Amino acid sequence: MLTQDFNKNSNNNSWALILGGSSGLGLASAKKLAAHGMHICIVHRTRRSKLSDFEIEKEILIGFGNKVVDFNADALDETKRIDILDFLRKENAQVNVLLHSISKGNLKPIYSKDKNVKILN
Repeated sequence: MLTQDFNKNSNNNSWALILGGSSGLGLASAKKLAAHGMHICIVHRTRRSKLSDFEIEKEILIGFGNKVVDFNADALDETKRIDILDFLRKENAQVNVLLHSISKGNLKPIYSKDKNVKILN
């Protein structure tokens, strides 16, 4: 298996931007990338009742010795996206990985014959 380690020297500033990284595939990917030296930026919408679980996972990511930043925000909100991009610019981040893993609570049908069903517009 071919693997790559990131940020081996001070000239590197490789980041992963993970949309929906507080659990599931997004979090597992964050752990794998952090284990190989990549800085991690996670955008998530975690409920208060689950936030302590995410904070434990975030500490695991920090334990790899990389920068780990999270935004508990709606990635579809333009103002929040600007804040996230401003942060990455200030860090002079080189985003090498963009992972879209948003799922829970954001899915609506694209089409429905039933006029009472809310659809994605």
